[in-house]
Amino acid sequence: MYFWTTMVWSARILNMKEKKIDILRAEMNAQNWRKAISVAVKFPRLGGIRDAVHDAHLAYTNPRFIVQIGKQPSDLIEQGKAALITQYL
Repeated sequence: MYFWTTMVWSARILNMKEKKIDILRAEMNAQNWRKAISVAVKFPRLGGIRDAVHDAHLAYTNPRFIVQIGKQPSDLIEQGKAALITQYL
């Protein structure tokens, strides 16, 4: 009996997939903003925060380009953080 219940329980755990929103919130709570922004940028519908999140992601992935166009990467990252906080926390 124990073997069967353990096997069924393990199958349920393996079939459960973690949702992107859960991963995003966990990374935000852990203050891992680079990972949080990289998860959020893949969301298909970001609404009004889309530009801020995409700019923050670009600032993490290619900061030299951001400097070349006359913006500060740290400012864009802070704007992306603020957008995620207002939308998802």
